[in-house]
Amino acid sequence: MSTAPSEPEDDNAEREAKAMNARLREDVVSWSKARSESSRGRAAEVMSPVVKPEPSPRSVAKRKSGAAPPAAKPAGAQSKPFSMSYDGQSTKDYMRHMISRGVR
Repeated sequence: MSTAPSEPEDDNAEREAKAMNARLREDVVSWSKARSESSRGRAAEVMSPVVKPEPSPRSVAKRKSGAAPPAAKPAGAQSKPFSMSYDGQSTKDYMRHMISRGVR
């Protein structure tokens, strides 16, 4: 067996592999450079203050002329405290029912 014929093929394969690695390195460098530049631009955009446009007089007038505020309750009126509903029964009737079932 002679190794002479296989040596040129190995050299050729090595050269192709080295060339491919060099191209990949160049691509990585260019991609990372482009990415860092775009991220710097985004950071500058985020740093800039956000200016909200002032509402036009029409939109302000439309909002103000909307529904009337709810009517206020009279000062003497008291609201009922929260109470549970027991399927339409009063609290007393429900307690009698529960006692008759033996619940304490």
